[in-house]
Amino acid sequence: MEKLFRELSFNDLRLLSALRGEKSLRAVARIVNIEPAAISKRVARLEELFGTEIVKRSPRGIIFTSDGERLVEKAMEVLKNAEDVLGASVPQSEFDSVLSIGSRGFLNIMLAEPFMRAIQGFSEKVRLRFIDMSPQELQRAAMTGAIDIAIHFEKFDWTSSWTSAESSELRWSLFARKNHPLPNAAKLSDVLKYPFVVPGHWTGDKLVTGEDGFSVPWRNRIKGHEVQTAANALRIVRSTNQLVFLPTVLAHEFLIDGEVKPIEVFDLAEVKKAVYVSAQTDRVSQKQFRLLVNAVNDLVRSEVVNVAIKKFGAGDALEVTI
Repeated sequence: MEKLFRELSFNDLRLLSALRGEKSLRAVARIVNIEPAAISKRVARLEELFGTEIVKRSPRGIIFTSDGERLVEKAMEVLKNAEDVLGASVPQSEFDSVLSIGSRGFLNIMLAEPFMRAIQGFSEKVRLRFIDMSPQELQRAAMTGAIDIAIHFEKFDWTSSWTSAESSELRWSLFARKNHPLPNAAKLSDVLKYPFVVPGHWTGDKLVTGEDGFSVPWRNRIKGHEVQTAANALRIVRSTNQLVFLPTVLAHEFLIDGEVKPIEVFDLAEVKKAVYVSAQTDRVSQKQFRLLVNAVNDLVRSEVVNVAIKKFGAGDALEVTI
């Protein structure tokens, strides 16, 4: 039962209801807004989940088995109850469907415009819903069908209804205020004399200290102020002696304005992390998925993430590229 609640979504219930009312997969596909080929995969997943055959194909179209009939009756009952609670009226929209994207706030900010350009290549009009989430929230939301697309740095164990692709890498850098006592290149022992801004987030029932990706664990570092967003972290850094370790691209405006500087740490290797694009295969077609992955790759390679600093304070020109 726990597995059913974890893997069954309202989209699955809508699919069963649509199958009950139509005789062809093409007609069902128009109702639930997914590709006909994806419907067969989704039904197969449901049959594996429930451990029984749900439908049969025949010259007369789609026929439910006896187990399938009982299941679809329950599905329609749940949908009816949900409709009574949430309300049946749905506002009209110029869009054919909505795709919900879960990711960390800064990735959503970076990808909003590239994704809006990418969906111009979709065969349908799609409205995008960007939702800021911690990695833990993102995985839970994906498993319950609350989001259709996930953008993340972590490697997740997805169910068979999800696909994932590794995209380009983002580079991480250490930042300090412009006139920080640390030089532009410093030893690790000197860096560790200063506090680091700490990433934190609310899980719904408690506050959690996050990992910033720096090679030295928190137990061996001095903790500074704790914030949820990179923008707040950089504002703290520009007015204190605290340091922050985050994706280089997030600091480009502060670098251009001469408010912060990158610190190269002699003793540490460069940190790069791949960006993963994951999607529900019954909500996002292969063509749509390729367009989204390409949008991420193009963003990382674009001028948006190649920060050229023509003048850094009174010193020589400095170029920061990720």
